[in-house]
Formats: sequence, C-alpha cells, structure tokens
Amino acid sequence: MSGEAPEVPLEGPRRSLASRVSVVWLVPVGALAVALGIGWKQWSDQGPLIEVVFEEAGGVLAGETELRFRDVAVGLVEEVGFTDELDRVRISIRVSKDLAPYIDEDAQFWVVRPEVSTEGVSGLDTVLSGVYLRGQWDGQPGEESRSFVGRDHAPLLGPDDQGIEITLRATEGVLSGNSPILYKGVEAGRIGAAGISADGFYVEAPAVIYAPYDNLVTETTRFWDTSGFSVSIGTGGAEIDFDSVAALLAGGLAFDTFVSGATLAESGQTFEVYDAEETARNSVFNTPDGPSLNLVAVFDGNVSGLAVGAPVELDGVRIGSVSGLNGLVDEERFGDRGVRLQTVLTILPSRLGMADDGGAEQALQYFVDEVADGLRARLVTGSILTGGLKVQLIDVPGVEAATLDVDALPYPSVPVTESEISDVQATAQGTLDRINNLPIEELLASATSFLENSARLIGSDDLQQTPTDIRALLGDIRGFVGSEEVQAVPEQIGVVMSEIELAVSDVRAILDDVREAEAVRRVLDAVDGATAVTADLDTALDGVPELISNLNSVAANAAELPLERLLAEVSGLAEEARALVGAEATQALPGRIDTLLAELEGGTAEARSLIAGLNEQQAVARLLETVDAAGSDLDPRIRIAASYYDAWITSPERLVV
Repeated sequence: MSGEAPEVPLEGPRRSLASRVSVVWLVPVGALAVALGIGWKQWSDQGPLIEVVFEEAGGVLAGETELRFRDVAVGLVEEVGFTDELDRVRISIRVSKDLAPYIDEDAQFWVVRPEVSTEGVSGLDTVLSGVYLRGQWDGQPGEESRSFVGRDHAPLLGPDDQGIEITLRATEGVLSGNSPILYKGVEAGRIGAAGISADGFYVEAPAVIYAPYDNLVTETTRFWDTSGFSVSIGTGGAEIDFDSVAALLAGGLAFDTFVSGATLAESGQTFEVYDAEETARNSVFNTPDGPSLNLVAVFDGNVSGLAVGAPVELDGVRIGSVSGLNGLVDEERFGDRGVRLQTVLTILPSRLGMADDGGAEQALQYFVDEVADGLRARLVTGSILTGGLKVQLIDVPGVEAATLDVDALPYPSVPVTESEISDVQATAQGTLDRINNLPIEELLASATSFLENSARLIGSDDLQQTPTDIRALLGDIRGFVGSEEVQAVPEQIGVVMSEIELAVSDVRAILDDVREAEAVRRVLDAVDGATAVTADLDTALDGVPELISNLNSVAANAAELPLERLLAEVSGLAEEARALVGAEATQALPGRIDTLLAELEGGTAEARSLIAGLNEQQAVARLLETVDAAGSDLDPRIRIAASYYDAWITSPERLVV
C-alpha cells in the first residue's frame, strides 16, 4: 500500500474578474442607487422642523395630524412630547420647504377641534378627519423662526382682515367669548375669550372691530351689554325692549359714539363695558376725561351695601368712585384668616383741580402728605332706605400715625378708620316703637264716632229733603232765567253800553277843547290870585278888632276923663290909625285888589267864552255857574273892605266920632 502514488489535484484554468461578474448584479446596484437618489431628493426637498408648545394638545397624533394653512395641508406632526418641566406639550412639525421663509416670529398656531356654542357648531370637518393644527402668517417673507408658543383659541383678526384689536373691561360677567359686537344692530366685531385681570378686580376680554367700523371707535366710544331686555310701563302699556334675539340668547355688546370730534382709537386701548345704554350715555358727561389714580382700602368685617360705582368723597365733594371689590385673606399681614373687603378707589385728579399732565403723580403725592396728617378712609351710609354705602376720605384728629403704602399691590394702600354705618334695624325698630306709641285706640274711637254722626246726619229727614229743595230751586232758577225780562237784559245792556260810549266820546271832545284853550290853567291862576288877596285881607282885618276895642275903651273912658286927657288919647289913637293906614302893605292893598279884580274879570271872560263855545255840554255850564258863584261871593267882601280902607285913608277921625 505504501508504494501507491498520491493523487494529484487537478485545477482548471483561472477565469478573469470580468468573466466572473454577472449582469444580474446590476439590478440590486441600480436599485440601491435609485433608493439613495430618492432618499437624497426627499431629504433635500423636505422643509424645516419647527416646534410649537401648547398648554394641552388633545387629539394630536404623530404622523397623522396635519398642519393646515388656508385649509391646505402644509406640514405634518412628526413628534409629540413634553417640555423639560412637563408642564406643557411640545409638538414637532415638518413644514413645507416653500412656505418656510414665511413662517417668521409673528406666525400663530392653534388646535382646531369641534366646538359647540351659542353661535353654532364650528370645526365639523374634524369629526371625520380628526383634529388638526392651523397656522396663520402674513404673505411677506421674513426671518425664519423654529420655536413658537401656540394659542388656545383662534385669533380674532385674520391675516386678510382689517380692523383694530382692543381690550374690554367689566366689573361683572357680561363678557362672553365669541360674542358679537353690534353697531346699530349690525355686527361690527367679535369678543374673544374672557378672563380675570391681573389685579383680580375686573373681567377682561380681547375684542376686534372690523374695518370699516373701526373708524367709528374713538376715545369717547362707549360699550354696553345687550344680552338682557328692559321692561317699561307707560301710558301706552308695557314695553319690552331688546336688541335682537341672537343677542338675547347668545349675549353680546353694542357700542356708539355720543360725542363727535374725538381722536380715533388705536389697537391696544382698553374700554369699559356698562350694563345699559343709558348708563353708558351718562358716563360720557359724568366721567371727566384725563388720567386716574387707583388706591386700595381694606375694610374689616363682612360689609354689605358697598357696590361698584359707589361714590368716593373728600370733604363732601365727590372725587371718584369705587371701581372694584374683592375679598382678601392675608394671615401674614393681618395675623388672622378673616375675610376683609378689598376696595379699589378710582380717584380723578381733575376733581382735585390738578392738570392732566402729571395729575396722577400730583394726586398720589397729595394723598401721601394728607395721610401723614391724619387722612383716613371709612365707610358711611349713603342711603338709609336702600342700605347703600359710600367711601369717605376724612381727617381724623389724634389718630395713630400711618403712611400711604405706595409699594402695596395691586395699588397703593390707604389706611382706614372706624366706619360710620347707620343700623337700619335699629332705625326700623325705633320707627316701630313710635308707631306703637301712637294713640291708635283713641283715633279709632274718634273715627267711629265721626262715622256714626255722619250716618245719622245722612239719614236725617232734613238732609233727605235737601235734593228735593235743590231741584225746586233749580226749577225756579230756570224759570227766572227763561223769563222775557231776563232775556231782554243783554239787549238793554247793549243799548246802555252804546250810550256810555257816546257819552265818553263827548267827554273826550270836551277835554280836548279844554286842553287846547288852557282854560283850566287860567281858572286855577285866578283862584290862586283870589286866595292870595283873601289872605292879605285876613291879615289886614286881624288888626281891626283890636282897633275897635281900643275905640270902645276910649269911648268908655271919655265920660270919666277930663277932656284934655280924652283929646290926648284920641290924638294917640289917630296917630296909630295913620301909622296903620300908612303902612306899605295897607297902601298896596287897593292896587292888589284892583289887579285881582282885573284878573278875575279876565278869567271870567275867558271862562265864559269857553263855556259859550261849549254851551251844548251841561258840564261846562255847571262849571261856569260855579266860577260865577265864587266871583259873586268874593266881590262884596272885597268892595266892603275897600270902602272901609278908603274911609280910613280920607278921614280916620270919623271912626272916633
């Protein structure tokens, strides 16, 4: 066996590499190349990856939920996760490469879900397709951004909408999301979701006024609630007033500008919402324009009766109003867990005589100084009937020192003092006590007696007979009024009135003639002259009795005295008579008498001439007779006096004899 030769392996000829490569291998290589090309194409064509953070993202699924812009899919959710703090949801979205330059920092994203509200049902397309994300951005390329914060609701103003965005503020829950804003019954805007303000005293909601209605909103525009209805009762009956059924059911606001010429409003401004149109209209004139200062006062206890809008007074002058009320529990500050009333006082610096420029700062400094001097806030009764309260700022003498806390939140805090609230219950009890003390029984007894006497009076025979007597009297009156004599009275009165009118016309004619002739003035002048002469005669005759007395005395003594003494006395008496006669008044008396007679004769002639011209009037004749009688009575006295004076002048001694 050892001598057998080993087998030698035989090998065939070697083939080249080219001969070993098969064409079949080109198929997988080509497929790989195609796959790599497609992958490169897809990677190079895909858009950027953006991240949007939401508070919650229910229904959003990776690889299924789309990002839509104008209802066209422009992206797809690739990943859904949480932020590092796990407080929000982070969604990664792959967006289209063509739209990436337009997604800048102003882009907005929100989740679209089906919603049911008073305005209807929205998002019905998500029932079949599921929720989706909607994006909103403008049509201008900008700086690209990759991180965004999503919105809870859709923005009020779309990319193609024009208008202004404002903030509405109310003290009560009159703001409801997605409600219309009406102008004269036409929808002019929308209200967004409402929320509580940062200070916790107001309800605020964003709102939008669409163009062209935004030109109607000025700084003096007023908004009011239209969700309710008003009932009024007048002469025409009961009336129910409301803006529209939609506003009545879904709520809403209305606005109007009651004062023209104000500056147009701008986006970002805040407007108050009032409960009724009348209140909104009155606020235009009751609320001065200009800045305001907000202060906070915290009152102890559960105080009822203080409401928003209550006045804030300083020394009896209203300088503001209560704009907010809230309960406050602050154990660290007050040392207990009691509930206190936190009140926001809105002060108007213009009511304090401070200018608009820097008025709020001046008012704050004013209150800082006044609080240091003893100014305190307190609650007082505004109305006993309604129990309403108001806030007074008063100086309290001897109060413990305090300061105005300008660093307090949300507004500077003013210290308070003990309230002065009237006890309505005590007042009512006092009123009831006074009513109980009234003599009710005596009043009832008097009323009963009065009613009994009245019943007896009404039931008496005499009073029962009174209607019969009255009817008989009325019959007599009717007979008297219907008699021919009474019926003829109006005609007789007409005749009498005609005669009176004729007489008045005659009298007026006489008076006109007398006025033209000036006869009255002349007669009065003559009477005045006669009066003066009579006075002179009386003065002159006053000395005659004394002279006669002296003469009688001389005659009596003549028989007793000697002749010589008698002659001496007679001579003395003659001298006195000559002195009297020689006096200037006595010498002038005849001339004055002649002048008086001439004047009387002239006046009499004129009067007679006047009376002759009016001889048809009996009144003138009577006046003439009166003047003639006065002249005839006066002439004898004058002539007798003149004869006496002539005798005295010629031979005064004859009077002695």
